[in-house]
Amino acid sequence: MKNYLLIGLLLAACLYSCNKNDDEIIPEEIVEIENHIKAKVGDQDLVIFQDNSLNEDSLNSFSFSFGQVITTYDNSDRADTNLFISGYLNHQQLKVSFPYTKTNGKYAIVRNYGPISTLKGFYSNTINIDKEEGFINFETTNFLQEDIPETKIGELEITTFDLVKREVAGTFHFDAYGYFYDWQSNHPKISAVDSVIHVKQGSFYYKWDEELKISTVKASTDYPVIFLGD
Repeated sequence: MKNYLLIGLLLAACLYSCNKNDDEIIPEEIVEIENHIKAKVGDQDLVIFQDNSLNEDSLNSFSFSFGQVITTYDNSDRADTNLFISGYLNHQQLKVSFPYTKTNGKYAIVRNYGPISTLKGFYSNTINIDKEEGFINFETTNFLQEDIPETKIGELEITTFDLVKREVAGTFHFDAYGYFYDWQSNHPKISAVDSVIHVKQGSFYYKWDEELKISTVKASTDYPVIFLGD
């Protein structure tokens, strides 16, 4: 008899708890997504917002941009329309570019010669720049057209591209290879160095206000850029 009574009490308590939860009004939490690009660069978490007030320790070295690059080819009528998103904060820059597409999808980042690449990753760090010698940038492209095989070194996924809502978002990871820029010589030169940066857990989001005017016309220069943003 005691067992039946105990079971009845437990059922009543359970029903009361369920009814109470059903009656509770839980406010919907709205989290606004800010325009940003971020990644884990080596062991560092690098986060750059378009709204500079959200950035940490801004040292008056800041920019954020989203736009279009039309990549052209030597002696060819071929041209690719690419979009890019770039953030620069505290002497560090993180940038990715990707094909203009109206569908979601994954794309391999392949290390090949620069102008042929429609997907690119880029990172630079000039915090401790050596003003007497030069600086190093890190590229996913075979910037100097070195005699190396084309290799997949990362991936970029477009998770959102909505022309109606005017927003684009994606994730990425890649390995970027070092190139030394010697700006002190009489003839500034660029040379490859034995240094690699691993960029992981990357993501970006951008929502634009103005109309995004995409051009597919080959221009007279290699890299005409249409900037949207700061």
